[in-house]
Amino acid sequence: MSEQISGVIKHVVLQKENGWAVVRLMADAPYNAEITVTGVFPKLKSGIPLHIEGDWVENKRWGKQFKAENFLSARPKTAYEMELYLSSNLVKGIGPATATKIVKKFGDQTFDILDNHPELLLTIEGIGKYKLKIIQESWNAQKADLDTLLYLRKIGISTQMAVKLYKEFGSKITSMIEANPYILVKKVRNFGFKKADQIAQNMGFGIDFPPRIRAGILHTLECACQEGHTAMEMGSLVGKASLLLDLPPESVAKALVDMIHKKEVIKAPAKTPDGEPVDCIYPSWLYYHEFGVAKHIHRLMSNQDTFVRSEMLYEQHLRNPSESAKKLSKTQNSAIALALKNPVTVLTGGPGTGKTSTLKALVELLNQAGVDFVLTAPTGRAAQRMAETTGFKASTIHRLLKYDPRTNVFLHDEKDPIKSNFFIIDEMSMVDAYLMDCLLRAVPDGAHVLMVGDADQLPSVSAGNVLNDIISSNIVPVTKLTEVFRQDEKSFITLNAHRINNCQMPVIPNDIQKCNDFFFFKADDPDAIANTVLELVTKKIPATFGFDPKTQIQVLAPMYRGDIGVDELNIRLQELLNPPYPSKKEHVFGKKIFRTGDKVMQLQNDYDLNIFNGDIGFIKDITDKGLVIDFTGEKVDYPFECLENLTLAYCATIHKSQGSEFDAVVMPYHESYSLMLRKNLTYTGITRAKKLVILVGTKRAVAISVSNNRVERRLTGLELFLKQVNHQPIPVKE
Repeated sequence: MSEQISGVIKHVVLQKENGWAVVRLMADAPYNAEITVTGVFPKLKSGIPLHIEGDWVENKRWGKQFKAENFLSARPKTAYEMELYLSSNLVKGIGPATATKIVKKFGDQTFDILDNHPELLLTIEGIGKYKLKIIQESWNAQKADLDTLLYLRKIGISTQMAVKLYKEFGSKITSMIEANPYILVKKVRNFGFKKADQIAQNMGFGIDFPPRIRAGILHTLECACQEGHTAMEMGSLVGKASLLLDLPPESVAKALVDMIHKKEVIKAPAKTPDGEPVDCIYPSWLYYHEFGVAKHIHRLMSNQDTFVRSEMLYEQHLRNPSESAKKLSKTQNSAIALALKNPVTVLTGGPGTGKTSTLKALVELLNQAGVDFVLTAPTGRAAQRMAETTGFKASTIHRLLKYDPRTNVFLHDEKDPIKSNFFIIDEMSMVDAYLMDCLLRAVPDGAHVLMVGDADQLPSVSAGNVLNDIISSNIVPVTKLTEVFRQDEKSFITLNAHRINNCQMPVIPNDIQKCNDFFFFKADDPDAIANTVLELVTKKIPATFGFDPKTQIQVLAPMYRGDIGVDELNIRLQELLNPPYPSKKEHVFGKKIFRTGDKVMQLQNDYDLNIFNGDIGFIKDITDKGLVIDFTGEKVDYPFECLENLTLAYCATIHKSQGSEFDAVVMPYHESYSLMLRKNLTYTGITRAKKLVILVGTKRAVAISVSNNRVERRLTGLELFLKQVNHQPIPVKE
């Protein structure tokens, strides 16, 4: 039950730019004592009264504290409080001595005088016309600050968000919201439609308010984008938006026509899951990015006079192959020839088919020939693995393009392209339409682009189906590797990955002498499965294989909820692998507890911090400002206000594991998770393991997963755009 407390600030221990503060408060009755208060507040100083709402919490390091959830007021009521307030130097021109004089003369009416009759201050000794002007300006400014924040709180905006809004927009945010509350959805990152809609209802806006209808349509499109689609069929969009808005479809359709006319959304064809083109509606920004991918691929492919001396290089490759190249198959050599002779190509294949060895041989050839090349991947872990396997530097796409947090754009684009002749992109299945467009913009005319990835992996977390759409278009030359190489033939991980991809049950020998990298542990119910997973991770796998449970073993679950879901397994694994200890720092955020030593994962791209969706790190320290996290060798100062985008990572979803590899992977299976038991999920999870896979659960659940070939196909436009940009096929050099 929340509690309200009033008092006067004795000391401001800490206040950060975002408003988060720690203060010592002399609390009124019933406490009549000095207490520690934490929370988000407007600008604070000693002597300011506070009226707050929140709960008492026990901090293991600092003891009992009052955690303020809501800031209610900081306006003094008594003459004593007024004097303390004015003595705090918040108002320019009024120091402690002048504050005493003012309050002695006007008493409880002091603030009314400052608000409505400031000219009466001229009767105070030491205040002339010039000083009065300074006092008035300062008083009106701080009053506007407080009034704005209290207004935002009144209409249902949290204190933290109110401080953020005021910092960005100042007092004009009030008039902006009064005119159109839905402006918050457009102007503020992660400010959802439903939150804005609730505020609008609190303010008395009707359900047929035109900006509401437009915001509802865009929200419906955004929900589709979060599921991976880049567009929605018009009928589906109108139907879902009308349900959301509680309005007749006619009203929504009329608003949609107007939005199309104003290019707020784009009407264009997309390919349905059935493979048929149909008129769809795109968010305008996403349409231009997806169309941009097609445009830039055609730009590059139309330039057959490239920087790379393809014929000469390939002859050199055949005449004097490197040690890596000597081991290549005919198909692998063909892939290298294709990449050298064509400006844009794709190399795809499952595990053990030789994508990495082909890539290594190509990179060595380019290096030997003095060709400038770039190795890049969508995640830090994927880039790190690319560098390890090739022996050359690799970077994330974001880092390659040089994101500028001040302008929220990439510095490299068509106006300032990256100075390189050959671009190799790994883990292409993870690259979404937005990121691919940004990358291709920065590729100069005459350069080559090779896209490498497993087309059977899960598609990107964000909107688009880039790799599969490019392959399906038949516009770009593609090499598909299918032969499993001898060194991988004995691996049951590789064998079973291909079996699962062909909708066949994995082979699981009972004899450990015959198989040492793929196992199945039977458990009948979710509780037994969870207990088996915990025992495997904390005891059996480390004892048998020597793997570190935090750094080398990864539990992958299909969903978040339930006994064998990500959330519950993370809580239990944290208690076993990183339990609390008196000297160990920790921070409580909602229902999550973060401790030094914890394995954590980023849930959204954060360009300011230069960390991205799916990045895994370890908490090295907890300070008064936030967490210090090591992400793949780089320490990041992670502020407390961003913790909603961070989670424990002892267990992760299979989706979030894309682009990563782990020595050992443990995956729970039960029939109760039937909606998430799909072949492509199991395939992706298994292919994340380098040395060991253990499935835990029932064989029936595994069988359901393997036989469920249903893929949640995405509604995207790239394949059609590739075919429409240039109706003439581009010649392919064999």
